[in-house]
Amino acid sequence: MNAQRLASIAGTLVAASAAMGNTTSAAAHTAEVLKLKSDFSAATYLATMHYKQESDREHHRDGLTKAGLPA
Repeated sequence: MNAQRLASIAGTLVAASAAMGNTTSAAAHTAEVLKLKSDFSAATYLATMHYKQESDREHHRDGLTKAGLPA
């Protein structure tokens, strides 16, 4: 599995951890994402995701940025 795909998976874990208030897990996954893909941004990542509702995209973006990933 390539670094882009691993960063994508870790990005999902970042958002989920942040949404649950698990700051320790969110911080660990944020560090892993940035180690795998130093130029990671929520905007670029979310552009690859497909949502029926824009509110779902915003919710995901909020989790990513709340955990400390670049917008």
